[in-house]
Formats: sequence, structure tokens, C-alpha cells
Amino acid sequence: GYLIQEEDTQVVTVTENGVNYISEFIDEVKKGDIVITKVSEDGTLLSDVEFTLYSYDDINFENPLKTVITGNDGLAIFENVEYGKYKVKETKAKEGYNLSNEVLEVNVNEHGKIYDFEVINTKIIGEILATKISNVTKLPLEGAEFALYSINDKEFKYPLGFAISDEYGKISFKNVEYGSYVLKEIKAATGQTILFID
Repeated sequence: GYLIQEEDTQVVTVTENGVNYISEFIDEVKKGDIVITKVSEDGTLLSDVEFTLYSYDDINFENPLKTVITGNDGLAIFENVEYGKYKVKETKAKEGYNLSNEVLEVNVNEHGKIYDFEVINTKIIGEILATKISNVTKLPLEGAEFALYSINDKEFKYPLGFAISDEYGKISFKNVEYGSYVLKEIKAATGQTILFID
């Protein structure tokens, strides 16, 4: 785990009988860099993702050695990591993404080497469910049509999807990415009118 200093030679002269002359030789510990590139499923570089370095023997991940956060370049860099075995894991995901459960194992055994890894995050995906009921009978209404919009689409010009209530009044939008949305009724069920509430 150490480097021999090429120029590390010393001259020792014994001048007295029975006197020991001791000289110190200092070797440098081998060090390397651990570089993690954080990307989304489509290859977009992800910033604001936290990674933590642990000793290889820290099986419960209780004693972090160092924490770094990815920059706009998607890189998390642990610099000058000393010779030895380590584990690295993601400890905080970017907002809107699932936390990776991948644990990277790194054996730093070459001086100056860069140990490269790529970790892919998946987006948080959910489902939006709603029920359409009559304001009079409180019974489910079939055939009402709804549109889903981004919360930023204030004029409702760009629907992201459509759904029609079933016989139980249920509507569903599947595979919706993390975020905030507006659900708007755009066509009333047969015999009904859309009730607008200010």
C-alpha cells in the first residue's frame, strides 16, 4: 500500500563506538480517485445526487468516511482515497428520482489510478386515480372525460393525457412522472353538467 521514494537514499556515518544512528525513511501511501458519473435512464447528467464513501468492512454503513454531491457535470469525485477497499453508495437521490440501491465496491491498489463508475437513476413514476360522483346522489358517474395538464400549463393548452370515468366512476392516469399536475374535467357524463367551483 505504499510507494517507494525513488530518491529516498540517505548517508549514515558511524563515528562513535556503541552509538546507534537511526535514520527515518518515509514512504507515501498509494492513493487513487473514485469518479462516479450519475445519469438518468435517457443519459441526462444528474446534479445534486449525494454519494457516501465507507470502509469495505462497514457492512451496516454506519461510519461514513466522506460525502460528495454531483455537480452540473453529473460527477461525484472522491479525491486522493488511500490504498484499501471501500464501498460507495448513493445516500440522497435527485428530486424526482428513485434512490439507487447499488453498492459500488472499490479496491484502491494503484497510485494515481482513476476508478470510474456510472450509476443510472430511474424517475419516480406513479398513477393518478380519481372518482367521479354525482353532487346530488353521490353515486359514481360513468362517461365523464378528464384531461391531465402540467401545473405550469395555466391556460390548459397542452394536455398530457385523457381518461373517461368507468361504470364505477373511476379514472386513471398511469405512468405519470414525479411532479404536480392539474386534473380537469372537459366533458360531463351523460345528463350531467360540469360543476365549476371558485
